[in-house]
Amino acid sequence: MKQKLLQSAMDSSAAMIQVFEAVRDSKGTIIDFKWILNNPASEKVYGDVLGKSLLSLNPGVIEEGIFDTFKQVTETGIPDASERHYVHEQFKGWFYQSVVKLNDGVATSTIDITHIKTTELNARSGLEFFQSVVDSSLDVIQVFEAVRNEKGNIIDFVWILNNTQGVKQNGDVIGKRLTTLSPGVIVSGIFDKMVHVTETGISYKHEHHYPYEHFGDAWFYQALVKYEDGIIMTTRDITAEKRAEQELLNIKDDLAKQAADKYVWLFNSIEQGFCTIEMIFNEADEPVDYRFLEMNKAFEAQTGLTNTVGKTVRDILPEHENHWYEIYGEVAKTGLSRHFEEYAAALGRWYDVYAFRIDAPEDHHVAVLFNDVTERKKAAENLLKAQEVEKKQQHRRELLKATLNAQEKERRRIAENLHNGLGQILFGALLNFNQINLKKGESWTARHDEIRQTTTSLLQQAIRESRDISHELIPNVLQDFGFKAAIEDICKQFKGVLDIRCLFHNLPEVMEQYIEIVIYRSVQELLVNIIKHAGANKVTVGINYDAKQYTVEVSDNGQGFDAKKVSYGIGLHTIRQHVELLRGVLNISPANPGTRVQLTIPS
Repeated sequence: MKQKLLQSAMDSSAAMIQVFEAVRDSKGTIIDFKWILNNPASEKVYGDVLGKSLLSLNPGVIEEGIFDTFKQVTETGIPDASERHYVHEQFKGWFYQSVVKLNDGVATSTIDITHIKTTELNARSGLEFFQSVVDSSLDVIQVFEAVRNEKGNIIDFVWILNNTQGVKQNGDVIGKRLTTLSPGVIVSGIFDKMVHVTETGISYKHEHHYPYEHFGDAWFYQALVKYEDGIIMTTRDITAEKRAEQELLNIKDDLAKQAADKYVWLFNSIEQGFCTIEMIFNEADEPVDYRFLEMNKAFEAQTGLTNTVGKTVRDILPEHENHWYEIYGEVAKTGLSRHFEEYAAALGRWYDVYAFRIDAPEDHHVAVLFNDVTERKKAAENLLKAQEVEKKQQHRRELLKATLNAQEKERRRIAENLHNGLGQILFGALLNFNQINLKKGESWTARHDEIRQTTTSLLQQAIRESRDISHELIPNVLQDFGFKAAIEDICKQFKGVLDIRCLFHNLPEVMEQYIEIVIYRSVQELLVNIIKHAGANKVTVGINYDAKQYTVEVSDNGQGFDAKKVSYGIGLHTIRQHVELLRGVLNISPANPGTRVQLTIPS
C-alpha cells in the first residue's frame, strides 16, 4: 500500500523525482552515480536513462558542484536543498533541488524555478509588463503593498497584483488585506519575513509547511523580493514532492531498522571485544576523556568492566594512560583508522586494537574492535628472555673457547721460544762451560779464555731472550713508563719495516689497567698482521678519548681486502673477544687504499 502511494505521488508530481545509486571504485570511493528510478516528469526530460551513468550523460554536474553534493549526502546522510543555475547539456535555467540519502545513493526532487528567477530579476520593470510575464507562469505570483500605521510601522499588506495562478488559488483579492484573508501568515512567521524584506530590501527564499485556511496539509516553496513599499511573492506548491520525499525517508528508515537488527545480532556474536565511544575534547581541542556508548558481550569478558554505558573512562579508570585518549582523539578528528597494540596498565592487559571513526565527524564517535593478547605477549616476552639467556650463554661459550684457544696458542708459542731459543742457548752455554773443566796440573790457556768468552756471550744472549719472553708475557713498559710510552715503544719496534705515526688525543692521565692491556695487545697484534699480510709501508695508529669511550684506529696503505671474504684469524678473533668482554666493538673496513681497523671501548 505504501509503495503504491509513493508511486502514485511520484507519477503525479510535476517535479522531476529521480533515485541514483553510488558507483564506487575498489577503495570504496564514489566515482559516479547511476539512475535506478525516474518519474514521468523526469523521463520527459531525460528519456530512458535507468542503469546509465550520471557523469556520462550530465558531466555538467561536476562543474556546478551537484556531483559533490550527491557524494556528501550519500556519505553523511545529511539532506541538502539548493537552488542551481544549470546551463549544461539540454538545460538552460534555474532549478530548485532537494537531495536525501537513500541506501547507498540519493533520491532527488527537482523543480524548474526559471520563471521565479526571471520574475525576481524583472520585478522592478513595472506592473503592466510584469503582469504579462507572470500570467504565463505556473507558479503563484502576487504583489503586496505595505499598510503602515501613523508611526510608519507595517501592520498589514494588501494585494495589488495577482497572476492567473494566484487568482485560481485565492480568488479576487486585489485591494484586500492579507491578514484578514490569510491569518495563518502571522502564526507561520511569513508575515514577519514579508515585513523584514520590505524594510531591508534583502530577498528571502524558503520552503515551509502551511496547514492554515483552505490549504490543508500543504508545503510551499516561496521567494520574497522587495518591490517599492511592498514585496513580490512567488509561490510554488511542493506538497506532492515533500510527500514523496517523506515516503522515501520512511523506506530508508525501514531499511535502516532491518540493517540495525542484523547489526545487533552480529554485534553480540563476534568473539572480539567491541564498543563505540564518544571522544571528549577540552577548550584547546585536546582529547581528555571518552564516554562509552555501547558494547558487546565480549567487551565485558575481555576488560572485566561492567555497566559502563554512559560512563566516562576517567570515572571508571582514572589512571588510564594518556596515549589511549591521544590515539582515539586522532581517529575522531582525522577519520583515519588505526591498528595498534598497547598495554592498559589500569587493566593489567595487552590489547590488539582496531579503531575507526563512525557517524558524522562532528559527533566524535569512534568504534573500537579489540582482542586481549596478554597471554601471547607474555609468551613472546618469555621466549625473548629465553633467547637472550641462550644468546648470552652461547656468547660466554664462544668467549671461553676463544680464550682457551688463545691461551693454548700462547703457551705453545712460549714453549717453542723457550725450547728453540732460550733452551738452545742455555744448552750451548752448558756445553761450553763443561769444556772449561781443568784437569789436575793443567794450566789456563788462551783456549780456555775463548771458551769463557763464548759461554759469557751465550749467557748474555739467554738473559736478553728471557727478558724478551718476559716482556711479551707482561708488558712492564706499561707499568714503568705509562700507556702512551708503551704504545710508542711498540711503534719503535716496527720502525725498521714500517713508517709508523702514533697520534694521541685527550688521553686521561690515569687509565684502567685492563683497558691499557687490551689496547696495547690489540695494537701489537694488528701491527704484526700488517707486516705479515698487508704489504703496506705506512701505518697510522690513532688513540682518542672523549670521556665516554676510547677509540683506537689503525690504518695502513696496503693491498686492502674483499669485505665479503674477510676472515678472522686467531689474532683478530682474540682481539674481538677481548674488546667484546669490555662491551666494546671491533670494526674492520676497507680504506682507500689499504685497511682501517677501529676499536671502541666504553670507559
